[in-house]
Amino acid sequence: MDIKARFASLFPHEREALLEALRRDVRTEQCKVKNNPQDAHFHSANSRIGIQILETLNPKKGTLSKG
Repeated sequence: MDIKARFASLFPHEREALLEALRRDVRTEQCKVKNNPQDAHFHSANSRIGIQILETLNPKKGTLSKG
């Protein structure tokens, strides 16, 4: 079972909670890029991965915007 199929099988409130957690993680990683220059490459990669996951799971919505 792929990630989209698993995501579709969640209850609506579970899907929204997962998306919100991913958004929060992306924002946190983006802040770490600014505040921790020596590890910026690591945090930047984490942020990009989070954005790709959000776009895969929620392609019609804004990546970091809610709903």
